Amino acid sequence: EALLRRACALEPRIPVFRAWLAECLCRGGRAREAMKTLDSLLREQKDRAWWAHYQKASIWLELGRPRQALREIGRVTAFEGLDVEGYYLAAQAKRALSDLSGALEAVDKAILASSNFGRAYVLRSDIRGRLGRSQEALDDYRTAREKFPYLFNAEQTRAVDALLRTRA
Repeated sequence: EALLRRACALEPRIPVFRAWLAECLCRGGRAREAMKTLDSLLREQKDRAWWAHYQKASIWLELGRPRQALREIGRVTAFEGLDVEGYYLAAQAKRALSDLSGALEAVDKAILASSNFGRAYVLRSDIRGRLGRSQEALDDYRTAREKFPYLFNAEQTRAVDALLRTRA
């Protein structure tokens, strides 16, 4: 954290340093301070740091506040439209709000935007499972396991492999 603060002080015009600082603060359990850092960045560099809204949306999701996350995602649309990260975050927020059809629509758009976004397949599997579409959920897990094995730790790999074997 100290090095990031120093970088921010030495090069205040480089927004990524403050974004990294905000991420560090959030991971250190200081979400409010992280939000203040991002708010400051957005006030100063609104047109150049639109992606800071995505960071704020992620923090809101971690704090269990999906409505606020959706509000931040909506702010990005005014600047850039949505991209794969925006659709993914929107899907997470909508899932948290029990809007499963909206979540599925958003995660499908994320996968259309980038078929190499592995986390989206895992999220879609969860959403499809909650919708009772178990075979499609398994297909997504299979795709994620085959194309993106690095997404799973050893315990998760064993669990997914066991699940796929029992449903093969």
